[in-house]
Amino acid sequence: MPLLRGALDAGGAAAPLPAPHGQEPGARSGPGRRAAAGARRARARRDRDRRARVGRTRRRGHRRAGLDTGEPGWTPASRSSALESDRHHRIEGTPSSSIGAVHPPERPIFEAFPALRGRLPWVALGEWPTPVQPLAPALRAIAPHAEAWVKRDDLSSPVYGGNKVRTLEVLFAEALEAGARRVWSTGAFGTNHGTAALLHAPRVGLRAGLVLFPQPRSACAAENLRVMLAAEDAEVQLLPHWSALPGAMGWVRLRRRAERPFVMVPGGATPRGALGYVSAALELALQVAEGALPAPRKLFLGVGSTCTTAGLLLGLRLAARRGIGFLAPPEVVAVRVTPWPVTAAWRIAALARRASELLHRLSGDPRALVDEATLRAGLRVDGGELGRGYGHPTRRGREAIRRFGALEGLTLDTTYSGKAAAGMLRALRAGLREPALFWSTKSTAPLPAVGDAPPPQALARAWLAGAPRRDAAGARS
Repeated sequence: MPLLRGALDAGGAAAPLPAPHGQEPGARSGPGRRAAAGARRARARRDRDRRARVGRTRRRGHRRAGLDTGEPGWTPASRSSALESDRHHRIEGTPSSSIGAVHPPERPIFEAFPALRGRLPWVALGEWPTPVQPLAPALRAIAPHAEAWVKRDDLSSPVYGGNKVRTLEVLFAEALEAGARRVWSTGAFGTNHGTAALLHAPRVGLRAGLVLFPQPRSACAAENLRVMLAAEDAEVQLLPHWSALPGAMGWVRLRRRAERPFVMVPGGATPRGALGYVSAALELALQVAEGALPAPRKLFLGVGSTCTTAGLLLGLRLAARRGIGFLAPPEVVAVRVTPWPVTAAWRIAALARRASELLHRLSGDPRALVDEATLRAGLRVDGGELGRGYGHPTRRGREAIRRFGALEGLTLDTTYSGKAAAGMLRALRAGLREPALFWSTKSTAPLPAVGDAPPPQALARAWLAGAPRRDAAGARS
């Protein structure tokens, strides 16, 4: 497979594919020709050895995921049937819950770029497409004429939903392809990415590891941390401060190398991880094309690690370029939940551009390339709801949680989605009349029940001792 010609670096990102083998520059004289021939033979031996190693690690990954093609009940015919079923579910709007292989399940990105099949590994974790619903009933009191909708990615999985599932579908497949045995998440004590990875990793035969650092206390963060600390097969490393994270990631790669650790950056914010939300943007475009909602002109979401925002920014531009759903892409209004420079507009656009280059490299389709200036023009970063910083609740965020809670089943949190919703409410109050979409990113699936026994780690005990259970409004904080 062409993907396997590229090396995987220690961080799990794909290195650029090497150039095709060609004539050695100095192969002109007799000795030069003999040296070139010897170099080609040595290169051919290395390539054969590398392909053999990759084949072995791929088969091991498939066996751990229960997806070995030699396993009873899994035949080419049954796989074809499963893919057809997934395609039917996508078209009819009924979610499919089957778990796929390192082979691509049916996702809009493979329909838009068919050459990705066999080049971009993918596993199926979520139930797609996630529904869209009108927000007007919840917002009628403050914006009676608003044309507002919500994209319910909070319903992406009954195991653990939210936006991280889409990213993990790509990153877990990459980990399996690399022969990893444990996937490591990195982030704050209440990381949604880490919680999602912990709960979904066993579904594809992977074990989970977590490197965590403190954040401001909140009920939602405490719930996530308790679940992560209680997991039996997870390895958890707690850090005293976020500044220790780069060193801890290097330590994991070095000291846990026997497990072939796959270490993910916070939020999975790599070009490959962003492709999960390129596919999400194409999914939304298909829903617009099918008449499920009007084409939004503004799309609101919270921006923290930037992966979701960068993927949507690129995917919406690609959908409009192909005439799917949009004549022009909606403006992405990224409401800051993490301060500058992490959420600087240039960083988001740069990640989207790198995802574009990766998509072009894997698909060979020049239409996948979008320059950074074009991407930047479709983005607005809104810092008006950050408050005192990451994890600190705000008054407007709490109000947004109450108002959006009027929509049945939609629960927001004060760290991410509550602040994004507050940004959308502010725009509606300011007179926004164009169709607008709120992208709901916080899982509403119930977390596994864990006891209240204090954890053995002193740092975690001290942090949890001061964390609230619920905020004053009775919502997650």
